[in-house]
Amino acid sequence: HPVGHGDLAVRPDVARLDGRGVTFVDGRTDEVDLILYATGFRVTIPFIDPAHLNWRDGAPRLALNIFHPERDDLLCIGLVQPASGQWGLVDEQAKLAARYLAALDAGVPQAARFRRWLREQAVDLGAGVRYLDSPRHALEVESFSYRRLLRRLIAELPEPAGAGAAPLPSQE
Repeated sequence: HPVGHGDLAVRPDVARLDGRGVTFVDGRTDEVDLILYATGFRVTIPFIDPAHLNWRDGAPRLALNIFHPERDDLLCIGLVQPASGQWGLVDEQAKLAARYLAALDAGVPQAARFRRWLREQAVDLGAGVRYLDSPRHALEVESFSYRRLLRRLIAELPEPAGAGAAPLPSQE
């Protein structure tokens, strides 16, 4: 809002400060009242070596932003950047991961089919929205279509034995 209304000006990196004068890396010099330094968005998971997460271009590359493309023992929940609230999507991610792991553990055929689907599909998590090719948008998802996809996939996997007892209320 402040940028759009001219209250803040976006400039490149600072090369030098001289009192109220600021020289930017593009050579421009301005007199400023305030510097708001925005560092951008950088994904880090410091407790897991990036080599274990199929890391490319500043973010893990996981099927549906959850499933490792080659491993069944490494999943990430909450690794999304939606344009809407995140908690409902994280809940759906967790349900899908739990159903998949339970199906895998029980040896049901749907688990193998789901794993094949994950490896073969190139799902557009932006649902046609073209986000900037930047670290800030590396995990961006179009939340409404992403939620529909997660729910469809949850429904395709069997409910784990004993999961019907005392369900939690919906967070919708």
